[in-house]
Formats: sequence, structure tokens, C-alpha cells
Amino acid sequence: MIFAFYAAAKESFSVALVQTAFYVALFGGVGLYAWWSERRDARLAEETSPAVPKALKLAIYREAYLLATLLERAGSERALEKEIPSKFEVITRRVLIDRLRDSGMMERLERQFLDLLLAPDGHWTEKEKQLVEQMWEFLAVMGWALGLSELRPLALTPEYKLSLAAQIIEAREPEGLHFLASWDIRPERDQTDEFFVRCWAELISRGEINSENAEEVVKICSEMQAQRGFDDYLVGTQTISELPSETLYLAALRTYRRGEILRQLVEILCGEAPVDDLRGLFIDFLSPLVNEPRIS
Repeated sequence: MIFAFYAAAKESFSVALVQTAFYVALFGGVGLYAWWSERRDARLAEETSPAVPKALKLAIYREAYLLATLLERAGSERALEKEIPSKFEVITRRVLIDRLRDSGMMERLERQFLDLLLAPDGHWTEKEKQLVEQMWEFLAVMGWALGLSELRPLALTPEYKLSLAAQIIEAREPEGLHFLASWDIRPERDQTDEFFVRCWAELISRGEINSENAEEVVKICSEMQAQRGFDDYLVGTQTISELPSETLYLAALRTYRRGEILRQLVEILCGEAPVDDLRGLFIDFLSPLVNEPRIS
């Protein structure tokens, strides 16, 4: 449209051009007004009868804030694997701790977080880096639920960016975020559960995993495929049945982590579980690192 407008302007400043500009402005303005009106109505509805109460938004946001801070630290630890010139002073630890202290989140913080956040810069073990990096899927879901980002489909390889952590941390009015309601999250939860069952059934059928209810899992998966009306899920350009076992296992783990936090969020937003359950999920995930020998 823009290029067409300039092409016409080059040829002549005719009446037709003026009319064209008028109609573009008119109908473009109508569309813009409709968009603005819809956004205004949504904001008014959110203020008068919010789907997610502000206090609950803030409580969930604080958990996302803490997780984003931990993943920022993990990113710094990876960066420090490269040789840093001696004239540079690394202050990631100090900055993150000060920020958490200013937000009142250092008080009564669990050991699983403290051991990692208080460790000197560059002293995380490889096991610690790898385990914390697996929590990116949790943050991806929370960023989506907070209305800050899109959720990458499970059919595509994951892409995690530190910019998401920064976006969460830098949110100025978190209680005003366009938080998704439980009914918006449920479809994603259900699709994730189906995807996971399909991955799990495939691993069982290959003998990669021993399961007491193997036949039941495979049967459920077959029934779900019949209901969906298509043969199989895609991961990249391959169906699940075509994936190498290692790739399939990683896809299953990612899907399981996504399903865990989606279920937690739905239960919390429905009032069936406390927000503390999110912290419990993170603590359980980090618990294998307790008493991990520190790099000297």
C-alpha cells in the first residue's frame, strides 16, 4: 500500500491520488479506531472485573521474576566460560542480589536458590548450569502467561533468549500485565499432555523406557490419534515415530516440563492451589543440586 501510494505520487498529483489518499485515510482510520475501541473495552473490562485479580498477578509475577533472575545468572556463568580480561570486574552476582534485596525477595529465600545466587561469579559447576538451563521452558510458559511473549510450538526446536528474562524483570507495572486466564491456558495444557503421551508411548514401544502400564499408555495414545484425525505429530520435519531416540527423549522432557507448569498455573488461577506451589515446583527441580561440591 505504501509503495503504491508513492508510485502514484511520482506520476502525478491528480485528483485520483487525492481521492485514494482520502479513502486510505478514512478506512485506515476506521480500522484504527475499531482496534483502539476494542483495546479500550478490554482494559475497562479488566479494571472492572479482572479475570485474574491484581494480587494474584503480582504473586505469580514475583515467581517469574525470581526465575528470570536465576536464569540471568546462568547466562552469566556460561559467558564466563570464555576467558575474561583481568582488567574487567564481573559483578553479576552483586547486581542480581542487590536487585532481589531491593524487591524484598532475598528474605526467607530457600537454600536451593541461595546456594546458586550467592556462589562467587564463575563458580557454578557444569551440573548446576545444565540443570538451571532446563528451567527455561518454565520461564517461556510464564512469559506467555504474563502476556509478554509468544509460546513456541512443541513442533519447533526451543529458542530461549535472555531478552525474555530481561523483559520480565524490567516490567514496571506487573499487576497491569495482560495475564492469561485459566480458560486461555487450558487448551495449551491439554495439547501439551497429548503431545507428551505420544512421545512417552513411542519411547515405551522402542523399549527405551520400562513402564508397568505400557500397554495402557500405548492404547490411550492410539485412541487420541484416532480422535485427532491425523497420523502423528511433527517435530521439525520428522514425525515422532521417525525421530532418533535421543531427540525424542529430549522432546519428551521439554514437553513434560511445559505440562508441569501449565497444570500448576491452571490450578492456581482456578483457586485450586496456592501460588506457593510454583515455588515448590522450582525447589523440587533444583533439589538435586543441594550439597553440590563448589568449584574452588
